Amino acid sequence: MKRLSTKARIFATGAVSLLAVAATLPLVVLAASPGAVSLPTGAENTVINVQNVGTASATIAVDYYNPDGTLVCSKAFDGVPAGAIRSFYQATEPCLPAGFRGVGVASSDQPIVALEERDILSSAGKKSYSIANASAAGGHKLAIPLALNELLTNQWNSRIAVVNAGSTTACIKNTYYLQPNVGGATVGSVQTIVDSPTGQPGCPGGGYAVPAGGQVTFGRAGAGFTRFPASTDNNQMAILIEVLNPGDNKIVANVDIYRSDGNRLLGSYSANVIDAASPATDDVGTDVLIPFTIKSASGHYTEIGAMVVAGGPADVTIQYVGVIEGTSTAVNKTVVLPNVANVASHSIYSSLDIPVGFIGYARITSTATVAGLLLRGKQTTYYSGVDEDIYAAAGGVPADGAGTKWSVPMVLRRFAPEPPYIGYNSEIQVMVADGSTASVTIKMVGDPANGCPNGPYEHTFSVTGSQNFYMNLESAVGPNGFPPGNAPSCFFGGATITATKPIIVLSNLTSDKTPGDNDAMFNAFKTP
Repeated sequence: MKRLSTKARIFATGAVSLLAVAATLPLVVLAASPGAVSLPTGAENTVINVQNVGTASATIAVDYYNPDGTLVCSKAFDGVPAGAIRSFYQATEPCLPAGFRGVGVASSDQPIVALEERDILSSAGKKSYSIANASAAGGHKLAIPLALNELLTNQWNSRIAVVNAGSTTACIKNTYYLQPNVGGATVGSVQTIVDSPTGQPGCPGGGYAVPAGGQVTFGRAGAGFTRFPASTDNNQMAILIEVLNPGDNKIVANVDIYRSDGNRLLGSYSANVIDAASPATDDVGTDVLIPFTIKSASGHYTEIGAMVVAGGPADVTIQYVGVIEGTSTAVNKTVVLPNVANVASHSIYSSLDIPVGFIGYARITSTATVAGLLLRGKQTTYYSGVDEDIYAAAGGVPADGAGTKWSVPMVLRRFAPEPPYIGYNSEIQVMVADGSTASVTIKMVGDPANGCPNGPYEHTFSVTGSQNFYMNLESAVGPNGFPPGNAPSCFFGGATITATKPIIVLSNLTSDKTPGDNDAMFNAFKTP
């Protein structure tokens, strides 16, 4: 559950700018073992999209900081209407040096929410693309339900950027939980690896030192990275990150998951906050909702990660609810993951109980507190065994985190088309938390800087269980979130979604313009 910043300050981790490829940037990281352990090679850049979710026009600014917390420069927009967005492009920001990798902090005189897009473009024109939520409040404990380290012959890896959102040095400890029966983990056993160094400046009690406003990146060996422990190599795992000196030094983190064998796959998500003192407002629970689960004949599939963060071991139950796409055939199937000590996962792809064509949502229930994660991939067709460069990730949302008002900082319809390509398009899923029927109003406000009609566009829909809105569609074909018969020729902006009952909202963005991984998924933000 991504909370609104009461200070109107949002932290975007791992912001990068590549006006020219810099030799010091760790885009290609070499390891002693065979094979190159690298992100998809190319020019990596980020875009920070900030939405004004207040009631009046706003001034929105982004300050850029080096990993050591020193300020580099700032950029601002004035007069941003309520509900509208502004985009900060690091690639073309003249005040950022080539090779910059650091932290972006968005601030405003109105409440705001923000997304961080990550884009890696190769010299051959192939793209790797992902979106993660920028975080505001942070926490002293973060759960990462799924991360990878050289899993399966050096193909799957993760990169984790941890930012200190406080004003004093944060000393952090990482605990890695290897998932049994996956990769190199011992069959049937629970393996825990604690990583908390001593002797780092400002951390007399141990831990990695993260400067105020600064960043530490964990991943594979190389310049700018702190290496995962070697004992986690060839493993799928969950990670608990804890601040050892709690106080005014809460942390936020974003996680990248990618293929390092030449494929373009890239997915990103923000870490889950654990706060036992405020269980109704953190990102974990015993009832966690996972929108947007799918198992299509066209090859799309999803995987769910579950991390037990308190009270385990426990039996973790996943209930899949929805329909067979294009029909009224209802699906309601339950899968039990028994005796989960720390981490488990379930792929809808290989589950024979879930029919091909399923589209809907999932619900994780457990006697222990869990953090949930959704991963989405694609093969050429169902069960072909041939992966396409499509990969995305988003967080599960506790049922007590459902709400009646949500903000989506990025909605696109047929944006930047180049015939025969239709350009960038969004998909939004609205899930009614109790599975019943709600009246849902979607209001979209455009950004005038992008050459499309601004609206606003507003319409009310009836949603039972869950409903997918495909922005690219015409209303005669299916719901697109715009008023019937009044969809603009193109759109680039943000959306505010309100409902008569608590709902969960998740969004997806795709493009057909360039080859590669043009698929990104992200959670909407619950707002007052």
